[in-house]
Amino acid sequence: YDLTESVTAENKTFEVRQYEAFEAVSFKLSSANYTVTNMGTGLSALTSYLVFGNNKDQSIMSMTAPFIMEGSYMRVALPVAQKDNPPQPVENSMLSLEHVQEEKVATLAFPGICTD
Repeated sequence: YDLTESVTAENKTFEVRQYEAFEAVSFKLSSANYTVTNMGTGLSALTSYLVFGNNKDQSIMSMTAPFIMEGSYMRVALPVAQKDNPPQPVENSMLSLEHVQEEKVATLAFPGICTD
């Protein structure tokens, strides 16, 4: 990504980033409420698909960036090596593959702990 701007407001630093288009795997959360249970379910599904090979090819991949929360969707970029022919999610995993268009986004660092 290209960092286009950094803004500090209310003791938080936001970065404005320009991302090129990329391929992603996404999970539809049960709602747009970012609770521990809701977020944990999505993160577990994405991690299982990428890191533990819970996909139709049983391919093990690395966790990548960007990791995006948008409305009731949690998505992560696929590794470059799999972008042209990614393994399909297993049935009933609630995961889908998608193309994410080039976009400019505002980001906030996540400290790695999700609490209600």
